Amino acid sequence: MAGINRVWNRIKGSAERHARKSGVPSIREAKLEVAKLCQSEKTEQPPDDALEYLARELVRLTLEGRNSRLAS
Repeated sequence: MAGINRVWNRIKGSAERHARKSGVPSIREAKLEVAKLCQSEKTEQPPDDALEYLARELVRLTLEGRNSRLAS
């Protein structure tokens, strides 16, 4: 379970970086990024529905971060 926690933390960090660059990844780009994060953390590739969920969370967190930066 620790592996997926590391992946989740990296997803949050990635979303922050995307928000600073004013770029929002597409779902396809987010899925590839999450898959690479899983690989780099040496965790098992999640099933397709979990990968889709994590990719959507990456996009959502990016949008939240971008909106909060614009509001400040």
